[in-house]
Amino acid sequence: MRVSPFIWIMSAKRANGQKTGLAPLILFEVGFFEHDTLRWKKQNAFTHQPYHVLQSIPDRIRWLRLQKGLTQQEAADLLCVGRSTYIDYEIGTIERFDLHVIHRMSEFYQVPMDDLLDKYNAFLMNGQGEQMKRWRMNLGYSCKAMGKYLGVATSNIIAWEKEEKIMTKKLWQRCFGFRKLKQ
Repeated sequence: MRVSPFIWIMSAKRANGQKTGLAPLILFEVGFFEHDTLRWKKQNAFTHQPYHVLQSIPDRIRWLRLQKGLTQQEAADLLCVGRSTYIDYEIGTIERFDLHVIHRMSEFYQVPMDDLLDKYNAFLMNGQGEQMKRWRMNLGYSCKAMGKYLGVATSNIIAWEKEEKIMTKKLWQRCFGFRKLKQ
């Protein structure tokens, strides 16, 4: 049996005050039903994956929420953040996490906080200043030499080490992550 992809909104047809039948008033395409079914299938398949195989932090956060059967709005309300902020955590558009929110997520979802931190945010949480200073000292550089090495102002090196300023994710990736600096 083929199901029509349209929904008709019908109106009673009248002639001389008598009902004579139904006449189509509005025609809606029901593509949204197919979209919802597809989304449900994707979510259902996603939640049946084991938590430990999920590599990305946004996937882990979404998985944990779906396991509890919560909407994004409900999760946002329970964690005391706006829905748009919660969505940003789930899709990965937030670079620098609010550690208070991650701590609340960790407690609410009953997972270690480290499970919800990427390497950059773990770097910030574990003391950016000490790690920067240790790296600079291991290289045998002064703050001025380190600034020249990284292509940043000496004042930035000093501020990062004192934790008065936060290193950007892009520079962190150059220093500690994915790109090697020229010697």
